Amino acid sequence: MAIYTYSAINPVTGKKASGEVESLSRSSAVKLLEKKNLLVLKCKEKKEIVLFSPKPRIDDLIQFFEIMGTMLNSGLSMSAALGHSGRNVKSKTFKRTVNSITSMIQEGLSLSEALGKHKDVFPGFVIEPLKVAETTGKLPQILLALSKQMKKRKEINSKVKKASIYPSFVLFFLMGLITVAVNVVLPRVIQSIKEIVVGTEMPPITALVISVSDVLKKMGPYIPFVFLMLVLAFLWARKNPHGKKILDRIKLKIPHLKEITLYKDIIAFLRVMTVAVESGLPVTRALVMAERGVENVKVKEKVSSIRAMVSSGDLLSAAIKAAELDPYLESMADAGEASGTLDIMLKNSLNYYETGINDKIDNFFAFLEPVIIAFLGLIVLTVLLGALVPLWESMQYVGKAF
Repeated sequence: MAIYTYSAINPVTGKKASGEVESLSRSSAVKLLEKKNLLVLKCKEKKEIVLFSPKPRIDDLIQFFEIMGTMLNSGLSMSAALGHSGRNVKSKTFKRTVNSITSMIQEGLSLSEALGKHKDVFPGFVIEPLKVAETTGKLPQILLALSKQMKKRKEINSKVKKASIYPSFVLFFLMGLITVAVNVVLPRVIQSIKEIVVGTEMPPITALVISVSDVLKKMGPYIPFVFLMLVLAFLWARKNPHGKKILDRIKLKIPHLKEITLYKDIIAFLRVMTVAVESGLPVTRALVMAERGVENVKVKEKVSSIRAMVSSGDLLSAAIKAAELDPYLESMADAGEASGTLDIMLKNSLNYYETGINDKIDNFFAFLEPVIIAFLGLIVLTVLLGALVPLWESMQYVGKAF
């Protein structure tokens, strides 16, 4: 989709007009202007340099799908529904996307085709269900279903953020306390400690604290650089296939975090499956789309094996059992296939995992908070003992001398 600047004249009133219009090509832009009773004098593509194109917030996507579904369900035309959606969008970037979609619809493209032109904005898993929904007449229902699924996704992400505030604050506070102790308090007492223990054997814990203090003093100027390198290495590992595979394996080894990771991917898997099956897609095609929505590499491998088995003729429940994805999901798929209500069972499973992940998140942060406090408390205790043990021993020595 390109932007074209134009100058034109209304042949009836003689008034001149100029502005911008979005279109797939110059010829289609001219036709679009002619439909508005404008005689085009000049029309050329506007060249733009975009340094940063922010992705829309999930709230924008939720609002878009909900308004579109509601308006179409009430009987409004596609253009009218898009008009209402555009008026309610607050983000200038996303408003421009909606205007672009409106122009494409006016040029004869379907909604799924128009959204497909903006793959950087709309998740890939929404396009295929919309294509099928347009042919089956279920477009309003599928749009509302997509809005509902995105709302639940937002709720889970918000819960994770809120639950992480307290342990993050504790970690930040205690790390600051340790930094002050190592860089301000310890240097003032280290020399006194060395004078106290001169000529005698230094307590092991004191020697450890002094050694660490000396190392930190030498590394002081390089610590920000080391921290930056660690952050960059982590970000690289997330983007690199091999590094991401290692990180994903680690996630599945940490207590409580592995349950959250598995539940999040199963939820992503079921979100696509429910919408796809509801829109009329066959299970094999739905599995191809669902595999793209799974983030963890190890879980994705399991979904891939499920897709391969179903494509070979196996039942979905048998494939889930063979892949050892989750026993509950296997049972629900088996019941759905036996009763012919697979779509209902997938929805019920999705509700089960979306409810269960809240408990998993609470359990993880309930486990994480005392671990952080205990670990950093151990560091503080080590520092204090390193300073206090020689003082205590010297006081005992002085007491015996008198």
